[in-house]
Amino acid sequence: MKIAIIIISLFLTLSLYGGKKTSKTNEQKETKSEVIIEVDSTVDEEKEVKIEYGNGEEGDVTIDSDSNSKEIVIEVDGNNQKSEKSIELNWNEGEKGFLKANKDALSKNTLVGIFFYSAKSELSNNFEKEYLSNNIISSFLSNYSLVKITQNKKLEEKYKIEGYPALVIIFPNEKGIRVLSPYMEDRTMDVSEFFEDIKNNVAEVYIKKGKFYFKNKKDKESANCFNIASEFANDVYTFNEVGNYFFKEGVNKHSLDLLKKASENYKKGLEIDEDNEALNDNLETSLSYIEELKREQKNTNETNIKFKEYEPVSTDNIFFFDDKAGNDKNPKVIKFNRIANNYITTGEYKEAYENVKKAVEISPENDYLYYVAGYCFFEQGKLRKSKKLIEKSKEFHEKAIALNDTNEKSKEQLKIVIEFLKEFK
Repeated sequence: MKIAIIIISLFLTLSLYGGKKTSKTNEQKETKSEVIIEVDSTVDEEKEVKIEYGNGEEGDVTIDSDSNSKEIVIEVDGNNQKSEKSIELNWNEGEKGFLKANKDALSKNTLVGIFFYSAKSELSNNFEKEYLSNNIISSFLSNYSLVKITQNKKLEEKYKIEGYPALVIIFPNEKGIRVLSPYMEDRTMDVSEFFEDIKNNVAEVYIKKGKFYFKNKKDKESANCFNIASEFANDVYTFNEVGNYFFKEGVNKHSLDLLKKASENYKKGLEIDEDNEALNDNLETSLSYIEELKREQKNTNETNIKFKEYEPVSTDNIFFFDDKAGNDKNPKVIKFNRIANNYITTGEYKEAYENVKKAVEISPENDYLYYVAGYCFFEQGKLRKSKKLIEKSKEFHEKAIALNDTNEKSKEQLKIVIEFLKEFK
């Protein structure tokens, strides 16, 4: 068989195909252009063409050509990458398709991907063409049950959709973590960046589910979720939360392998943000515990106590909780605050309050501690539907505000508490 091999160097710059618009309001330009290559061949065979991109990378493209063709058309995308054939995704459609996708995902033990769009939206069309049809993204999403939804107010409200296009990834019949879109306020993500965002969102979804299983003592299911999350984690939050899980399990099971896995995730997070306090504290803690475990502690009860003292700092509640206990200078206050914070993340509010109480005894003028105490009583009151506990929460927040009238957290929480108390009348 005779094959014509044509080696051609093409230095492609953005001027060849134009830059992308980064504003939502501006019309998106096509990011693909056709490169016409003349071929001096009449052989009815495949032609292999080597392309050298402007960024120094190379790629081989094999193209079929008619026997009399003098030209080969190569499509090049705006990221200096050759276009490859994408996997055709199997989309369900509409509300019935939504129900089917969830049912299929349950039977296959996988996730659901929901694409919210408008047929009249040029961004929606570009999103499907340039992102969802990209071979890397389509290959990834093909593992999930997929559905397209257009102009369905009920589902848009449920998943907090504010504009098109939008992608939401969920466990079957559950709420989403966040809405995905490459079109940001100040710029547009390229395909590879958006793909990383999708993967990280999948990690977040599995972390949330893993925490649910962990709280309900479903060890096998929890481990499975966090192991999957560890495959896709790629930002500070996900690395920290995956690390926290392996740390807790490592302590519970006295496993050096799990503790080392925790440390590895903390280190990966620090590669992104070397100054992150939670990650630095957690890494130091995990390494200390590894050394202690190597010395084979014999007292199980002592180990369990140290587990709570060494509990890693969660990033779930950074908006609400201050790891430094309102910049308190007493290390014991900071320690009790951390223990309380971690009890809160697992829903153990009574135990959390017991540690806050110890901190208050040491630092009675710390308004932040009364905020945490109020939060604990409010959550207990909601769970037990107890007016008495809710009123106790109100007292703690009022105390916090009396000590510091700039305590915005307690002010916000107090409004919620007051509204909640109305339900008991």
